[in-house]
Amino acid sequence: MRTTRRLFLRVFLPVATVLVGGALAFAYLELQTKLIELHNHEYTHVKLGSAALANSIEPVARDLMYLSQNSALHSAVDQPTPENMAHLTQDFSSFSNAKRLYDQIRWIDETGMEVVRIDFRQGKAIVVAPDKLQNKAQRYYFADALKRSPGEVFISPVDLNIEQDKIEEPYKPMIRFATPITEPSGKNRGIVILNYYGNEMLQAFSKATSGLGMVLNTEGYWLKSPDAADEWGFMFKRPELSLAARSPAVWNAIVSSDSGQITRDDGLWTWETVYPLQAGQTSSSGTHAVSGPNGQENAAPPYFWKSVTHQSAEILSGIRQAIVLKVASVFSLFLALIAWGSWKLAHTWKLLADSEEKYQTISNFTYNWETWISPTGELLFNSSSCEKITGYRADAFRTEPNFLLKITHPEDLALVSEHLKFHLTQAERCEFSFRILLPDGTVRWIEHACLPVFGQDGEFLGRRASSRDITERKLAEEQIRQLAYFDALTGLPNRRMLFDRLHLALTQAKRFERSLALMFLDLDYFKNINDMLGHEVGDQLLKEVAKRLENCIRSGDTVARVGGDEFIIVLNEITEPKDAAQVAQKIFATMAEPLRVEGHALNVTLSIGIAICPIHGDDDVRSLMKQADAAMYAAKSAGRNAYAFFADPSQASESAKVPSPVNTPVQRTGSQATKELRDAGTVPE
Repeated sequence: MRTTRRLFLRVFLPVATVLVGGALAFAYLELQTKLIELHNHEYTHVKLGSAALANSIEPVARDLMYLSQNSALHSAVDQPTPENMAHLTQDFSSFSNAKRLYDQIRWIDETGMEVVRIDFRQGKAIVVAPDKLQNKAQRYYFADALKRSPGEVFISPVDLNIEQDKIEEPYKPMIRFATPITEPSGKNRGIVILNYYGNEMLQAFSKATSGLGMVLNTEGYWLKSPDAADEWGFMFKRPELSLAARSPAVWNAIVSSDSGQITRDDGLWTWETVYPLQAGQTSSSGTHAVSGPNGQENAAPPYFWKSVTHQSAEILSGIRQAIVLKVASVFSLFLALIAWGSWKLAHTWKLLADSEEKYQTISNFTYNWETWISPTGELLFNSSSCEKITGYRADAFRTEPNFLLKITHPEDLALVSEHLKFHLTQAERCEFSFRILLPDGTVRWIEHACLPVFGQDGEFLGRRASSRDITERKLAEEQIRQLAYFDALTGLPNRRMLFDRLHLALTQAKRFERSLALMFLDLDYFKNINDMLGHEVGDQLLKEVAKRLENCIRSGDTVARVGGDEFIIVLNEITEPKDAAQVAQKIFATMAEPLRVEGHALNVTLSIGIAICPIHGDDDVRSLMKQADAAMYAAKSAGRNAYAFFADPSQASESAKVPSPVNTPVQRTGSQATKELRDAGTVPE
């Protein structure tokens, strides 16, 4: 019995020690894996939330500029006759009913008095009677917007709507977009202003973050919070309802960088910054009072919103406790089994010697795909879990030495082959990722980590490896990249990727002293198609247009969708301006073939504006885009279905924002369907 007890202790104590170490290591790795998953999950939420905010606000400024150039508005400004005022009211009402996004559309004169006001209530536009119009001279947004130059856009901070000097209930979050309007003589005649119902944007954010995200303004106040009681503290002069007051250290970390993640005593904080201002736009800090002096004006980048998520310390503690309980249960079970096995093995030294290596291998077993390769490349151990990961039984890897190379993705074959040679000659730890092909052809991503194994005498015994399936993580990373850089509808590069490529193209153009062309394209009468045939047809039409545009450019050029029915093409290298004109002609020829969408044969035309670098300047991306945009409007003014080059800026006055075309635009004949859409009486885009 004494010998059996002594042999039992000689077997059990070392194995138990290894098991304790393995349990601790497993618990640590499991905790790190869970935390990494949580961190990635939180990053995904804040990025989706920030994308929802940016996508919601981008089209509003374009709508404002459209209204500011409305002919009925300028007729009413020049001659405020009853007939002209009626036309303006009708135009504003039609626009309100079509968009369904704006709580108010107003013309406020230079004294601050509302002249025309359209409210959108209960699903329809309502004209406010003259005796109900109010004077907004004391509201900060009026004074700030009135000081802007023609063509500049003022964007207010997000706040709650105020009516009759009181905060309107139920609360209506508002963002005000305004631009001044002037007479031909240059006299300021007030502003045209859109009250964008910010709840649409905040609800889109809430949906994107599964209701767990927060939106904070520049001062750290909650605009959106899982706890509604924390929202809009600045409107009620309650500084305690701000993250800046509640957790100063956290707020300082968040405000000091555009994105990040920190763990504090109160839990995990993750954030991403959204800059809503574009070039030529300004904002104000506003005022917390119902009326008062203008706020401090801001220019990008100080005006921002923060998309934030918070996982409490209790949640993090719960994750740790769950892992400890799981490991403790498994450890206790293994410990009992090892004690029983050690006692049995103690009866014979031979069984102990034969089984020692087996038990050491079992003690290190995990649910990942585990392997042990000898110094000669022979597979000594292959866990059965490989079938769950690869789709092939463990025996397949033993019977065919090069089976791993057989199932490796062709693009990663050289990497894996080189690594297998590394197995035989190197003693360092190695980690890398590669792809495999399952029996049904499915591609899966594998994260592989291996390290050398040495005996007690220092002899090299080969390498132990652990592999796990990380396909879901790779897909999530790709989804985030897709959302950040590509248009969700057409799959074309979005505005962010366009800016990146255009910055690079301009840099290379300057370095190698060559020219590039920027083409701004806008579909003619696209809104009429949406109104008459529905947005689903409109979306399918945009997809077909995107495909045709891609077929018109070289592989090194870029076509991007920047919003609505607007596209931009960058021709990276041209010899002379007529090269861009030839591309425009090619586009017109391609678009001449009717587009068949859901049973409709649609003849679609475009208006194209072209700016050339360095002929029209090479200062920056935004100025070149403005020039192309202005040329596009010149093409529209020339009758649409045309292209125009940007005129020499030195020949245009400061107040003339739309230049004349410098060539004779190429005209195309619209289809009968387009004519019918025009004759329907809807407002063209």
